Amino acid sequence: MRAVILSIGSELVTGLAMDTHSAEIARALGSLGVAVVRHETLDDDVAEIAVGFVAAAGDADLVIATGGLGPTSDDLTRDGLAQAIGVPLETNPEALAMLEALPNPMGTAPGILARLDKARVFCLPGVPVEMRRMLEDQVLPRIKEPGAGRVARVRTVRTFGSPESVVGERLADLMAPGRRPRVATAVHSGVIDVHIHASGSADEVDRLLEADAAEVKRRLEAVVFGEGADGMEDAVAAILAQRGATLAVAESCTGGLVAARLVDVPGMSEHLVEGIVAYSNASKVRLLGVPKEIIEQHGAVSEPVVRAMAEGVRAASGADVGVAVTGIAGPSGGTPDKPVGTAWFAVTDGAGTHAARELFVGDRATIRARAAVYALNLVRLRLSGGREQDPL
Repeated sequence: MRAVILSIGSELVTGLAMDTHSAEIARALGSLGVAVVRHETLDDDVAEIAVGFVAAAGDADLVIATGGLGPTSDDLTRDGLAQAIGVPLETNPEALAMLEALPNPMGTAPGILARLDKARVFCLPGVPVEMRRMLEDQVLPRIKEPGAGRVARVRTVRTFGSPESVVGERLADLMAPGRRPRVATAVHSGVIDVHIHASGSADEVDRLLEADAAEVKRRLEAVVFGEGADGMEDAVAAILAQRGATLAVAESCTGGLVAARLVDVPGMSEHLVEGIVAYSNASKVRLLGVPKEIIEQHGAVSEPVVRAMAEGVRAASGADVGVAVTGIAGPSGGTPDKPVGTAWFAVTDGAGTHAARELFVGDRATIRARAAVYALNLVRLRLSGGREQDPL
């Protein structure tokens, strides 16, 4: 079975809101063995919506649309679908036979079930909680094929610390076109996800996914930090718990992002002793004991300063491990020697201190986010056996 997913709304087209429904619906359909061939975003325009429905029905057996079912004048999904089917939008027996309402216990907008040529069409509300409830209760049970026995699943292995080109080289034969399972990579915030796609019987899919996941982990070794939705903070939390270790964090350019990610993990209070945002030079001196003359000689974004920050927060807190980050997030403040995106990191424990410099590309938010993940990864690698440098 083939499916097309339509997301309707001018706020999506213009970028004022992000389409998260398509990914969620695609995953749900994939679990039933339905192949999603396309996602498409449509403006709040009756003619455009009608054309979108006709094209989708021509390409698929199943069309699922979200958005545009509310009471306001720009909610035009009903009008567009009626135009595509070629019937007037009115309350009469013929229209009710063509458009069957689906109950919406989470809101006021009813869903729509229709048929357009050979395709079944489901229209769901755009409000996330309403969409999700209707998808689970009304749509998925209607498209299951009893006895078919086919499933489609994705297993994701998460990596950090090696360029995508290196990951691609290590996995080149697994990513060959036409191979089964299909293996592909995706990059965001410096994290490289290795997605393994397989379809078939449930037992066969489990076997294929397990074999490829094990092979990916074997080849990529220490750059693998988790699976599925695991974040770097989850990996750090798990190893802290395993070792019964404590951690203290000193941050400058990240402004508390490292600590914030850690405290998102339940139970972190047992391991995160302290987090200090030493944003100014004066606070680095006062709170972390960084010698003033080191800052004056090398600048706040430097190896000597970040080492002193990490060692200072560890000593002050009594934690087993200290980690620190200082950098230039921009958009101003860069120099030829230290351009915007420059960041220094240090991790320290009883075995000594390791420092590293990175240059990140992106806007202020991107640089800060990537720096936070990098700092957490240093902690993970140190606790995993001191492989901070060149894990691949």
